[in-house]
Amino acid sequence: VGNSNSGSSSGSCFIATAAYGSPRRTELNHLRAFRDSRLFPSGPGHGFVQTYYANSPLAARQLKQSPLLRALTRSFLRPANAVFQGQSKTEN
Repeated sequence: VGNSNSGSSSGSCFIATAAYGSPRRTELNHLRAFRDSRLFPSGPGHGFVQTYYANSPLAARQLKQSPLLRALTRSFLRPANAVFQGQSKTEN
C-alpha cells in the first residue's frame, strides 16, 4: 500500500502491485480499502503506512525481478485479502 497523499484510495500498493503485476487487480482494492478505513485513521496505523511508503519501493523493485518472490508474496497476501474482502462486505 503506498501513496504520499494520505487517505487516497487510488494510492499504489507497491509490493502487492509488484507481486500481482498490475495496480488494477481486485486484490489491491481490498488492501487499499483496509489502508484507508483502518490504518490511516489511527496514529500507529498511519505511522506504519508512512514507514511502508519509505521502504517498500525498493522491495517492490526487487520483487519484480523474481518470479519466485512474486509467487511467495501473493501466497502471503491471499489470507489478508480474504479477511479484508470480508470486512468490506460487512461494512456495506
